[in-house]
Formats: sequence, C-alpha cells, structure tokens
Amino acid sequence: MISFDNERFVHKPPFVTSGTMALDFTVYNCGQYANGASCVGADVGEDATQMCAPHSSGKACSECEVGYYWSEGSCSACGSSMELGVVILAFATIIVCIVLVKLTFPVEPLGI
Repeated sequence: MISFDNERFVHKPPFVTSGTMALDFTVYNCGQYANGASCVGADVGEDATQMCAPHSSGKACSECEVGYYWSEGSCSACGSSMELGVVILAFATIIVCIVLVKLTFPVEPLGI
C-alpha cells in the first residue's frame, strides 16, 4: 500500500483486520477461536503483541500468559476463581469447627 507522508510517498504494509493475524507474512484466521475476538488486527509485520488482545499471544492469539487461562475467546485472570475457592474453604472450615464442638460437648440428659 502506498501512502503520502511528509510530502513523500512511502510504502505501508497492509493492515490485517480483526479476526485475523499475520506472522512472518502468513495470515491466520482466528475465527475458530470465539469468532476471532482474541485477534484485534494490526499491520503485517507487526509483533504478535500488537496483533493480539491483552495477555494472549501465539498463532491465532490462542495462547495465554502465565496466570491466565483461555475462556470464551480471550484470556482471563486465574485469580478471580481462586478468591472464590478461598471463601468456600473458610466457610467450610467454620462449619466443620461448629460440628466438632457440638460432637465434643454433648448435651446432658436433663440439661445439667
């Protein structure tokens, strides 16, 4: 593509639209991964970090960084589900402690 910049003609690489990406001048279709939402589009020859949505990389932007997992076409942080697990574990620990106290100190027959 030829464009006019600063009073001269320059060659500009073609733009790859969202839903596709190009690595080493090979174009990949990201549509097989959640309608291509992970591929945001960029100029041919750009680094994969420019062509992919945040925290994703690789061919068709389908690889997630450490600490992220693939979910519905994009990379989501692992920490969000981890926090729920900690809350459930704390609640379960309280319930177990209550049950153990009830079993350890049984009620006497006449309440004496």
